[in-house]
Amino acid sequence: MRWADGRDYGMKTRKPVMKISTKKDYNDKCNNIHKIHSQAYKYLCCLCFNGKEQMGVGENEMKISELQANQLTDVQKTDFIFRNIKQDHKKGDVIFVPGSSKAVEYRLPKAVELFQAGKAKKVLFSGGVTWQGQQLTEAELLKKEAMRMGVPEEAILVENMSLHTKENVLASLLVLDREFDLHNIKRVLVVTTYIQMLRIYLSFKTYMPSWIEYSLYPVNDRTAREDNWFLTPYGRLRVETEVEKIIRYVNEGILIDEEVKISDG
Repeated sequence: MRWADGRDYGMKTRKPVMKISTKKDYNDKCNNIHKIHSQAYKYLCCLCFNGKEQMGVGENEMKISELQANQLTDVQKTDFIFRNIKQDHKKGDVIFVPGSSKAVEYRLPKAVELFQAGKAKKVLFSGGVTWQGQQLTEAELLKKEAMRMGVPEEAILVENMSLHTKENVLASLLVLDREFDLHNIKRVLVVTTYIQMLRIYLSFKTYMPSWIEYSLYPVNDRTAREDNWFLTPYGRLRVETEVEKIIRYVNEGILIDEEVKISDG
């Protein structure tokens, strides 16, 4: 008995072996795999978009409090985290960067780029956590690396007491007031990863003065990107935890309730 292509039933086919001899080979293979995943994801998005248009299916604007995390599809989770970030590329009074264990790698380069492009005259690094293997707090480490990358010390503000996102905002409020007087601040440029951006934006809207506006400059990390978060258990855990957390915080009154755009399915 044979398959249509001539192979015998039960015949074992050998899987191609990925030969990796150097770190460069490894990185090249990983980049190729990521490109394949990205292309496949974009193709699927096009199919979904065209299908929605043909069926008359589109987006809804809903309050966050109306959503239930465990009932959202992967497409809706992607909408929620990655596609509700408005980027206007405006200038502001200060560039705000919250710390994390990988903030130097992912967030700092964008902040330095914005500063050197003249988007703001000051940079505020926020974060009081000291990660394993480090002697400096998140904010102090960001300051050190920013100076190494050419940002002058007099342009850097540091908040090194906060331990989580809400405290990043609350503790930075006093730093900003002492530097500018809050009534003089018109716009803050926020630099963080896509996965954290919606939550920290809502935190600013909840706890900062209402006249301050925000320009959002999100950056990607490795495991929670729009085109790959659903490919690994860790990426899925990060996004689904973030979705659940934001909805829960809104329902508990910790974060302001706002409208978001969500696909029908």
